[in-house]
Amino acid sequence: ARLTATVTYVNGESFFRISKVFASTAAAPITLKVFEGADIYLANSDSGIPYLQPTSQSPGGQNCGAVQNYTILFIPITPADFYSANHYSTVWTQIGAAQLPSTVAAGCQDNGAANQWDRTINPGGTFTINSAASFGTIPGIAGGPTANVPTLDTKALIVLAVLLAAAGLLVMRKLIH
Repeated sequence: ARLTATVTYVNGESFFRISKVFASTAAAPITLKVFEGADIYLANSDSGIPYLQPTSQSPGGQNCGAVQNYTILFIPITPADFYSANHYSTVWTQIGAAQLPSTVAAGCQDNGAANQWDRTINPGGTFTINSAASFGTIPGIAGGPTANVPTLDTKALIVLAVLLAAAGLLVMRKLIH
């Protein structure tokens, strides 16, 4: 399988888009589990409350405190099959085990979040998974975050995008071998 990932950020928006196109170079169908996730750091803290935005089924985290006014979400534009919002090490253990449980943990903790897509590529076929990572209000998501969320500069967004892509590639390589 071949993966072509494109990360798009428009200056001033509070999210970036990720498009992953998978193409088969095999003679037989290939079953893939595709993951996208991260350890969440927001509002100048490594601690957050795992969160699921109910309309879009987007896992993420919100800041700890009396008011949850900072939110990061992993938005499955292509609907995900499973998700997790939990302690960051639990999320990475779930990814390592190749199965997210579609659960959201409670309480303030060093949180992380992820989405999982299970797909099969036929010989010579392709499929695309589209997603976004948000750091504020997302157009088109009713009930989405509306806080004054601190934004990342372009360099930080690029670093985050590269880390997300690298994590996905590592998991994909592990599953193929």
